[in-house]
Amino acid sequence: MKRNILLIWACLAFTAASGQFNESAPWMTNIKKTEALNSKKANQPHTIYEISEAFEEYWKDKDYTVKGSGYKPFKRWENYWMELVDSEGRLPTSKVLWDSWKSKERTSKVPNGTANWTSLGPSSTGTSAIGQPGLGRINAIAVDPNNENIWYTGAPAGGVWKTIDSGFTWIPLFVEFPQIGVSGIAIDPNDSN
Repeated sequence: MKRNILLIWACLAFTAASGQFNESAPWMTNIKKTEALNSKKANQPHTIYEISEAFEEYWKDKDYTVKGSGYKPFKRWENYWMELVDSEGRLPTSKVLWDSWKSKERTSKVPNGTANWTSLGPSSTGTSAIGQPGLGRINAIAVDPNNENIWYTGAPAGGVWKTIDSGFTWIPLFVEFPQIGVSGIAIDPNDSN
């Protein structure tokens, strides 16, 4: 079973890496013409910069707002992968993605052995009795590396909350912020403030 799950993950990782990047896309025609003139680049994978430049050139005289044109999905792909390319702008290969996963799997980090979590509710992620969808959902948590009694939690639409007594009482920290969605929390180990 584990082997099948890993194989599915590898296939999904490859699909994500190549998603919206299509060798036969109309904007790839200009890159292929350039390759034909420059035989040194013919066997190298395209950089994200080359692909993006060809894409922008293709769309210069076209209406990108047409539904189903492929413009938005490409831009989502480009935005996602722009931060994950190597120093030359090359997309990670399936092997690189797989090796990264295997490396993560081999890390010696173990889960926090002192945590013993129990859900206190509400257990429904639908609309609650007071009309708040997803009430109580938390997707980020961090414990202060310098004080084990101080914790921070973050909710997708509920801001950052802090406890100084290991979770018995909580105070909201993002009361006056216009955007309170939280997807990650990091604490500087050298300066908890």
